[in-house]
This record gives sequence, C-alpha cells and structure tokens, in this order.
Amino acid sequence: MGLVGFLLIGKLIAVYGYDFPSFEAIKTQDVLNALINRKNKAIIWIFLPMIMVIEELIFRFYMIGFLVNQVGLDVISAILISSVLFSLFHIHIWFRFKNRRILLINLGDSFLLGLFNGYILLTLGIIPCILIHYVLVLILYYTIYKKHFKANLNSN
Repeated sequence: MGLVGFLLIGKLIAVYGYDFPSFEAIKTQDVLNALINRKNKAIIWIFLPMIMVIEELIFRFYMIGFLVNQVGLDVISAILISSVLFSLFHIHIWFRFKNRRILLINLGDSFLLGLFNGYILLTLGIIPCILIHYVLVLILYYTIYKKHFKANLNSN
C-alpha cells in the first residue's frame, strides 16, 4: 500500500508539480540531463545508486540507530527527526535551482520518503530502503523527462 501510494504521489508530482518554468530550471539536474542528452548513463546506473546508498545509510540506518540506541529516543521520534533532517539536507536544491516550487516539492517528498523508509528500515531492513529510494527517484525523474522533454521532442 505504501509503495503504491508513493508511486502515485511521484506520478502526480511529475505530471502536475513541475510547470514549464520549473522544468526549465531543473533540466540541468544530472539525472534529467543524462536522460535528455542520452549521455553519461553512468550517472543513472552508478552514481545515483551510490547516492541512494549513502543517504539511506546516513539518514536511516545510522541516524535512527543512533537516536534510538545512544540517545534513547523512541522509534517514532527517531524516524521523525531523521525525516526532518533528511528533508532539510535537500535544501541545497534552492541554491542550485532558485525555484520555490522545486524546493517545496523536494522538501515535502524527502520528508515523506524519510517517514516511509524509516518504517521500511524497521520492518524489512536497509537494502529495501535503498532499492525503494533508487526506484522512486528514477521513476520521478523519468516521468518528468517523459512529460516535459520526450513529448516536446516527439511533437517537433
């Protein structure tokens, strides 16, 4: 249920969240740029998964474990704190794109992903968290690419 909900949210964000000015700003993002230019496939298949591994290890595995085991917080509080920090970690989006819509979408999406993957960490472990994060990000970027670039390419 949760993964299907995230896929639906991602689809709605990609289709309705990014307007043309937002897409113009975000199309320089590395994954979208690799899709648009059909170059640097290593970004999609090597570097993006590495980022997902690092983010999930830091914000889910280590941070939740630290907050629960060392600080003594309950699991729900640890997941909430981890999710807020994970969301704030993505504030760098503002400095790169200077687009409020992109920033708010990324902050909200990151927070919800943090909550969801916090639960997944406790029930299924870290590997499913990494896989879910990678697949959701890849689907989101591909949907944005398909809506804003591929459609324009086919219409020309």
